[in-house]
Amino acid sequence: MSILAHTQPTEPAIVRRGSARATRAPYLVGDHVQALDGFPGGTRLLLAGRVVGVEPRDPERADYPWRVTYEVEPGRTRAVWVNARGVDLHQYVAPSVTTLTLHEQDTPDGRFALTLARLLRRAGVAGPLARRSPAGAVTVVVFWPSGRERVVAHVAAARDSARFQVAAYPDVAGAAPVAREGAWSVIQAQAVILRLLR
Repeated sequence: MSILAHTQPTEPAIVRRGSARATRAPYLVGDHVQALDGFPGGTRLLLAGRVVGVEPRDPERADYPWRVTYEVEPGRTRAVWVNARGVDLHQYVAPSVTTLTLHEQDTPDGRFALTLARLLRRAGVAGPLARRSPAGAVTVVVFWPSGRERVVAHVAAARDSARFQVAAYPDVAGAAPVAREGAWSVIQAQAVILRLLR
């Protein structure tokens, strides 16, 4: 038997991996959705509605088995059934990791921030969000369950490279950061953040 035969995944293994992905909920509590939201004056695009509930998979709903509840604004929520990709039947709701505008996403800082937020989400971190801070900097934020900032990575990009200043905060209003660390790539910043979240 050739070496190549040993390195190729078998069909049952591929099927098992696919079915494992299909049985995992597409959202964790604390994640964000992008959603079209209707209100008396019309429709708006909600860039990052916080997921506050994920109900178990309903086998009776083969195509859209998860019921996800997200916050439209403080005190007001909506619930929707979504598929394995986190998208609802009408494609009004989809996963989100940013509140940056399309123009901001296309800047060097924005691209690095989005890449970091997506990598963190794939690593199982709930709710990483690339956004613009009140001071105007592009940041990636991971929140405490209370909604306060837990880890903030400030992004500064130049000539296809980035510098991240990562700070961790306790779940106390107005508290100073308890840890700070620099990183020179998206992968380093991800490693710093995962360590701070332990």
